[in-house]
Amino acid sequence: MRNKRSIIQQLQEEALNPNISISDLLRKAKVVATELNLKDFLEWIERELNGYEVKTQEELPAYRIINGETKAWNPFHGWQPIIFEDPETANLLSKRGIAQPISELEDIVKSKTEGPLFINFSQEAKQAIIRGIGYKTDVKFMIGRNAIAGILDAIRNVILDWSLKLDKAGIRGNGLSFSQEEREKAHQPGIIYKIGHIEKFAGIIGSISGDAKVSIHQINLESKEELLK
Repeated sequence: MRNKRSIIQQLQEEALNPNISISDLLRKAKVVATELNLKDFLEWIERELNGYEVKTQEELPAYRIINGETKAWNPFHGWQPIIFEDPETANLLSKRGIAQPISELEDIVKSKTEGPLFINFSQEAKQAIIRGIGYKTDVKFMIGRNAIAGILDAIRNVILDWSLKLDKAGIRGNGLSFSQEEREKAHQPGIIYKIGHIEKFAGIIGSISGDAKVSIHQINLESKEELLK
């Protein structure tokens, strides 16, 4: 006899519950993907949990490309937006890829620390921007917390849609296990769930460097003085 609430139904309920963390949701989805031997979906889960080891933004799912604003530090007026006359450059500098593990992004969204969120540019990109400005300063890519929350919501929606698709196909499981029929059905073309990737996004601005992580920025007096030198 099947349990009243199958693991697929549990997954659906937890995907609808905002109090369930995305990390926990991904771990439960990992159990399902492992039991059904869904290697592509399992790979996506592992990347979300552990972070994406990629060099370009085109290798990331589209929902991990977020909009923001490139700003330069002005010692008298704080962070000021940079206006780019070239539309292509402006477009490149309005988007960044986020490759961090989902747990780090959850911590950022939950953090009570004040201050803008920022992502560092690669040294190559940073120097190119500074040359265009014409004086030594600091430049960063600024984003809002809602942009990071959007990544979390996108993952929650993927898991919900995936679990609904399995449920509709009659793949519900018994406890933590699935029948042979359910395992076979999970590999049918109409059931396989694919995660979309963004179209080609090239250039030095689009590269993912080791320091391209979302952080909470707080600039102190000492660092302000350093920028004035």
